[in-house]
Amino acid sequence: MTLESGKGKATAGDEGYLSDESDFYGSPSAQGDASTKSHFNARAAAFSPVEYWTHHEPTLTEQADANAAIKASALNESTELHNPYAGQPCAWQLGETIPEFLQRLPPDTTLRSESIPWIYVANPFRKARGAIAANEEAPPGEGSRWSEFVERATTLLNDLRNIRHEIEKANEGKAASTITRIFNKEKENVVQEILDTAVETRCTTGKWMLFVPPTTLPETWSRIATATSTNSLGVAAKVAPRDPYSTSTSRLICIYTEDFSNIQDVIRVLKALKELGVVEGSGKQGIYYKCDAYTYLGLNSQNEHNIKASLYNSIDILKKPPSPTISTKPTPTTSHSTTTTTINPKPKPKSTSKGIGTGIGGGSKSRGVKREG
Repeated sequence: MTLESGKGKATAGDEGYLSDESDFYGSPSAQGDASTKSHFNARAAAFSPVEYWTHHEPTLTEQADANAAIKASALNESTELHNPYAGQPCAWQLGETIPEFLQRLPPDTTLRSESIPWIYVANPFRKARGAIAANEEAPPGEGSRWSEFVERATTLLNDLRNIRHEIEKANEGKAASTITRIFNKEKENVVQEILDTAVETRCTTGKWMLFVPPTTLPETWSRIATATSTNSLGVAAKVAPRDPYSTSTSRLICIYTEDFSNIQDVIRVLKALKELGVVEGSGKQGIYYKCDAYTYLGLNSQNEHNIKASLYNSIDILKKPPSPTISTKPTPTTSHSTTTTTINPKPKPKSTSKGIGTGIGGGSKSRGVKREG
């Protein structure tokens, strides 16, 4: 194939190098006119980039690009960032990059100590209280009243303990299964009251829990820490440092959300974790979500009341999300604005409770002890 170029012809091998608009090498027929080459060589040698940009009038496109950069810079400078873990050696600091933080506190080799009980990252876009203790759960939100919650909820658990004793006394000699059935009905009501109290006192933070093998720990934590710092996950995250005395074959990573009763946000964070590739899309067990209210009350998987320690399971919540209803209770503002809901996954016909995220209905404050005839 040949291309016409003035009076001469350029072969296919010249395509992309010569054009009708360029005569730096002279006309094609002359194969480089000496005077033309000399002229442009002289111009190139005399060109001064510094002088050019000093006197250069910017084009409209260049002006637009510059204005956009100035606006972006102003936005970044005006954005107020927060770090409730400021000054804590076990946490990411605003003055360091995530790679620097990961290099300073690598989760696979950093030893657990009094000053490093966990390794933390807080979402800098979420307004939180000032410096907090390093051994606590999620940074407390504005308006949270944890002391009040723990006091009231502890009273409810003490009531539940007394209820069981009364049921056992009233049904002495009955089968253990009968006593358990009566007690479970009362337990559902108390559990619902505890969660309602958590919402009322704005103590609603909770976490998805990942148990990660050492081989994938650095990469998994790196992804979660980065996403948390860029406002793509929840309000904070933490990972367990290495404990030389532990026999566990995995490490715990907690990814915190603002409000366990906001089912939309809880699912959003779960889906974000799946997109990061740190949560398997299928499996027999999945991962579990636990509210901090239970943690502060010491309600683990072996608690004396046999209260289920987790609120949600990743497989179940994605397969069949609890049906939400609009809550009228005040809830904290989050960086991800979504409708705040209360949840009643298994509504009971006779219940008058709103049923917040428990998988348990009930909520009646009646505490009368029943006797099975």
